[in-house]
Amino acid sequence: RNSHRSLFTVISDSTMEGLGLNKKRNQNVAMAAMAVAHNHLREIVAIIDEEFENGPKPKKTRETFTRPDYRQSAWGKMITDSMIHVAGSRDEKRFARRFGATYNIYSKICAAASKWVLKTDDGVVYWRADVGPKDAFRRATVPLNIKILGVLRMISKGSCFDAIAELSGMHESTMQAFFHPFIQKFNDEFKDIWIRPPQTAEEAAADMALYTRLGFPGAANSLDVTHIKYGMCPSGKDVLFTGKEGFATLAYQATVNHNGKCLHITLSHPGSRNDKSIIKLDDYMMAIKNKNILHDCEWEYFDEHGGVHKMRGAWTITDNGYHQWRMLQ
Repeated sequence: RNSHRSLFTVISDSTMEGLGLNKKRNQNVAMAAMAVAHNHLREIVAIIDEEFENGPKPKKTRETFTRPDYRQSAWGKMITDSMIHVAGSRDEKRFARRFGATYNIYSKICAAASKWVLKTDDGVVYWRADVGPKDAFRRATVPLNIKILGVLRMISKGSCFDAIAELSGMHESTMQAFFHPFIQKFNDEFKDIWIRPPQTAEEAAADMALYTRLGFPGAANSLDVTHIKYGMCPSGKDVLFTGKEGFATLAYQATVNHNGKCLHITLSHPGSRNDKSIIKLDDYMMAIKNKNILHDCEWEYFDEHGGVHKMRGAWTITDNGYHQWRMLQ
């Protein structure tokens, strides 16, 4: 302790000697700097004295909390106690309405996801199937099927993370960390399986037959651009992403059949880009326009006198915001 106090005296004297040069120029600045150095050294000596008298401070330990039983949450009881696995039952229909997928499709997603390794954008492994049902503190982790229910609810209903936590029992930060890596992996695995645009006349025959019964012979699909609000748009790019909606959006061009099945969808575009510009960047629509696909589809129509005529080449139902191309009607 004496050595620390002597160190304080030496440093203080040397500080005053060093500041003596400045004292001639500005006495107030020199006195202020000397007072600051004096106070800092007093605080250091006080901390050292406290450690000598009381010993080192106890190391803080991480506090753990007991996790809830996720099987007793609203979704946990729904999976175990309801009849959602029975096709056509009231519970199964309610499940499909709430989560945007039948229980059969949900089961397939869970079975596939149990073998996945989820990574963040920078390549860090966030979750893997072989981790086990317990964490480092031997507490039960959130079951995978509960997390997948949270993802489906957010996609189908636009729910927030807090609403997912209320129904599943998991913390909202758990859902936040799981959602984005899962969506990326889900898109990589299932996009080409569930979103497959028809390439030949045989593949488009069923959709064209339905449009023919509705009075649109030759139509193979419907097309439009949808805008989704861009809530985290950078402030410097809001002009680029703000279009007719009046706020920043991301634009996607979707091709669907009459039953609402998505056949093709583009990557996101800035909200200020109009339909005529986006369709030129749509590989599927440009392939139809250039007669690379669906050019051999034959269909019949009646003229004003009741005569039957045949034509080749499928066309798409759109609104008047697009080009006046033959394949767009």
